[in-house]
Amino acid sequence: MGMGLPPELMAAIAGGGAPAPAPAPAAPAGPDPSDTPGSDNLQSLRDAIDAAQAYVDGEDDDVHKQTALTCIAKLQSILADEQKGADDLLQGKANPRALRRAASGPSY
Repeated sequence: MGMGLPPELMAAIAGGGAPAPAPAPAAPAGPDPSDTPGSDNLQSLRDAIDAAQAYVDGEDDDVHKQTALTCIAKLQSILADEQKGADDLLQGKANPRALRRAASGPSY
């Protein structure tokens, strides 16, 4: 009454060896240290603009397209205000909202 060895062990004894393990998935990259505070929010804003534009591109109803385009315009206005605040800080102008955002640190 002989007991059979597991196939993996038989393959290792025969010189075939076990199959190589799959490589571990790459770890997600951490935040870029050069990012400014609130950059995650700005990226979310850009993503929302892109998503709304994709909706417009695929929508047939003109009323819905117009509503989405209005949303895009408002989101772009927010993005422009954020850029103006960042530019003001670089020029040494005190913008209270931008100063509060910079002082709050990254928003992860």
